[in-house]
Amino acid sequence: MSRYNRRSFLRGASAFGAASLALPALPSLSPIRTAPAGMFRQANPAVNHALVSHVRASLSTDAPFEHLLELFGGAGNLTFAVPDLAKRVTTIEGEGAASKLAKQIAASHATHVTALARTIDASLVDELVALAPDALLLDPPRSGARDVGAALGA
Repeated sequence: MSRYNRRSFLRGASAFGAASLALPALPSLSPIRTAPAGMFRQANPAVNHALVSHVRASLSTDAPFEHLLELFGGAGNLTFAVPDLAKRVTTIEGEGAASKLAKQIAASHATHVTALARTIDASLVDELVALAPDALLLDPPRSGARDVGAALGA
């Protein structure tokens, strides 16, 4: 667990479900979360730290965004690492268990984060436009985001 010691790692952990794998919190970022076994998560803490750090650096501005929209948000690995960068955050995930976990985390840790369960494809574009985000974060699965990207003109 690189520079995280076992005692501090376990002390801050909270569980949502029986079999779970806790991910270490990043300094001053998201709360420690767990993901049920079988749910996708970044398995390598060092790589995850680099990913989250890169996303935060890429989204950092002088003032917070009004509304940050994340597509393919999963259980919130990136969502809950960036809530301080926006006044309002909406994350959308198509996989039911991940979306449910993101909703639980939002309800208990982040009052300005809304987690929605939706199939993410071209049919969602009108709803995305209506949300009027001023920042968009895409974290697609390996299959990509071709449909929604093409529909959004990306």
